[in-house]
Amino acid sequence: MLQAVGVPAGAMRRVTEFLEDPHFIAREYLTVLDQPGIPPVTVENAPFFATRIPTPDIRPAPMLGEHTREVMRSLLHMEDDDITGLIERDVLQEHVSDEVLAAERGGH
Repeated sequence: MLQAVGVPAGAMRRVTEFLEDPHFIAREYLTVLDQPGIPPVTVENAPFFATRIPTPDIRPAPMLGEHTREVMRSLLHMEDDDITGLIERDVLQEHVSDEVLAAERGGH
């Protein structure tokens, strides 16, 4: 009715409807992200495709403390020993992988 009287309008869609929509599936509008620690998540991919614009870099969010050393070195120009000291005193946190945690617990 709105379009018939010159008002630009379209159907409202819920995100859950995008999962089964043939148009969005064909356009690869959604993609699956594997984020460590949680089940795979469906997220928005590129809302449109263009020849000169690269597709989005969809990747997991960093883990807590994953880039602590890199940030301290590059932004604050700290030395490794100083960073280690702050981590040991619980001032900074460094990411510990599940494999390291398992080894510390004796493989349990």
